[in-house]
Amino acid sequence: MKIKLRDYGFRGDVFFAIGVIAILMLLFVPIPAVVLDVLIILNISFALLILLLTFYSERPLDFSTLPSVLLLVTLFRLGLNISSTRLILTDGNAGKVISSVGSYVVAGNYVIGLVIFFILVVVQFIVVTNGAQRVAEVTARFTLDSMPGKQMSIDADLNMGIIDEKQAQERRAYIEKEANFYGAMDGATKFVKGDAIASIIIILINIIGGLAIGVAQAGLSWQQALHIYTLQTVGDGIVTQIPSLIIAVGTGIIITRAATQGNLSEQLFSQIMTHPLTLFIVAVVIGSAALLPGLPALTLVFVALTFSVLGYFAHQKNKLKSSSLNETDAKDEINNRNQDSMLEVSFESKIWEQLQPIQDELLRQFVRFKSEFESKYGLFLPELRMTEDNKLKSHEYSIRISNIELASGSLHPDRMMVIDSQNKLDKNMGIEAKEPAYGLSALWISPDKAKDVKQGGMTVVEPITVLMTHVSEFVKSHAEEFVTRSFVDQLVTEQRELNEALVSEVIPTQLAIADIQQIFTKLVQEKVCLHNVAHIFEVLADKARHEKDVLALTEWVRHRLRNQITSLLLDDNRTLNIISIAPLLERSLLNGTNNLVEKGLQIAPADLENLVQQTVFFVEKAISIGAEPVLLVNPVIRRPLWQLLSRTVPLLHIISVSEIPHHIKLNSLGIIQANNQQAA
Repeated sequence: MKIKLRDYGFRGDVFFAIGVIAILMLLFVPIPAVVLDVLIILNISFALLILLLTFYSERPLDFSTLPSVLLLVTLFRLGLNISSTRLILTDGNAGKVISSVGSYVVAGNYVIGLVIFFILVVVQFIVVTNGAQRVAEVTARFTLDSMPGKQMSIDADLNMGIIDEKQAQERRAYIEKEANFYGAMDGATKFVKGDAIASIIIILINIIGGLAIGVAQAGLSWQQALHIYTLQTVGDGIVTQIPSLIIAVGTGIIITRAATQGNLSEQLFSQIMTHPLTLFIVAVVIGSAALLPGLPALTLVFVALTFSVLGYFAHQKNKLKSSSLNETDAKDEINNRNQDSMLEVSFESKIWEQLQPIQDELLRQFVRFKSEFESKYGLFLPELRMTEDNKLKSHEYSIRISNIELASGSLHPDRMMVIDSQNKLDKNMGIEAKEPAYGLSALWISPDKAKDVKQGGMTVVEPITVLMTHVSEFVKSHAEEFVTRSFVDQLVTEQRELNEALVSEVIPTQLAIADIQQIFTKLVQEKVCLHNVAHIFEVLADKARHEKDVLALTEWVRHRLRNQITSLLLDDNRTLNIISIAPLLERSLLNGTNNLVEKGLQIAPADLENLVQQTVFFVEKAISIGAEPVLLVNPVIRRPLWQLLSRTVPLLHIISVSEIPHHIKLNSLGIIQANNQQAA
């Protein structure tokens, strides 16, 4: 939350302008000693304020005005130097603050004062300011060099949908502000460095000028002039150099925090207390030093005990933290186990060892498939988990969802699979097997035989491809397993943010989340993409007021998504290749639709066999010409017929007449006829 002076009845711009003009007036207008005392105290206060702000700023950019502040504070200090010089040379007295520093802080000895002053200058100029300037230069250069990469990262996140346009604009603005800040700090550190140099020059001028005025004009002896003017000058130098050093330290702190965020004191304390052993080592070393003759044993023992106590508390705190983290991790593991292991491939021990070198490639292939799957179906897949299972048979693997085995196969990572659907190969060439994704006859052969088999026109597949094909086809055939409650909640939440009124019209007034999950599941079962969630809710908002049956509502949703459904089934000529059902067979199926919800289609076994045989024939015909096999049926029997044929003919798409848009061109691949008894 930003606090503005205007909120307190001040005009910030006017207030700031008056302050800058007042600083400039110090350079030309004489001021009384009392006013100078006030301004010197303000100078020290501002220095402390800047130092504390650098401590408590969580990020360097939280104090982004620091470069401008450094310029103004340097100018203010220069004005104080000129004002104090004017008073010292004219009156020999620059106020109580400077006199007090000259009389008490340096014990009235200007030699001691000069030594302290030059030590302060050396610390500031050589140690603090030089280091801060170098850090500022390097940070500014690296920040500018990294800008293109950061911009590309933002564009990538925006294109992937991780962030929206507003967030992208905020991040770009932050990067630009960061570059401007470190570029400005690169120059602002030179203000601090120049201030240290100016302090040395000013004190030398004041000493020379004071001696000249005291001896030549005031008639003082050299010793008197040195005592009066030099002591005042040294006091002035120390008074202005202390806040200058404080500001230099603050500048160094905020620049060196470029890679960290958070409160500096909390971070420092946390990092020290993270390693209690180091505190104990320090305690032992300091305690051992107490045994050396001549050293203050009591002081050393006190310091050693202090570090020991800190180490003890740090050790106890880390034990509690470690215990808490272990409990939290255990709970998180239990809570997330279902999600983490929702899709899992387990391998027999020998396969597991052989797959170690190519596990990364397996995961990369799955990530590519995962991206394509999520784009096509609008579903989110869990990460693929690969584990070892010594209970499996030799060369066997299993695919599981939520720890339930739903598919398995054999794998020989050191061999190649040749598809032998025509049974042309000698079985002695390799190990007999079934291609796990499509159930085709196959052989696992050694790599040295693969080249000859390829030349014979046979299809040879690498083991990693066999495995990933099986996994991908398995995921497609079990897509509805990933329509979880959390996934549905996420979709509903996202839709609510886009159109709260529409979602509120459906949930919870008309339907529950469980009903929405069932509808989504039934859509995904028939490979309907869930990208158009808004269209689904529009249908449910309209129909759920009068219809509560999930199956009926799903059919209404399919009708609304008919353009999306059919567009995925068209061939290259934008034509829908269809398989039809003869009127006689259709009437028979319609007569068997009594009590559909509970019992499904009622059909005689002979009729079912005839239906399946002819459907398989036309499906193979469609696939042979590169077309999607589509069965066009009456809306009443569409879902029951899908339930009947989906297991035996999984590649078949069944759509109703009402789901075909008017502009779609149709091409008939054949008509499924009734069997002879029915025809008669």
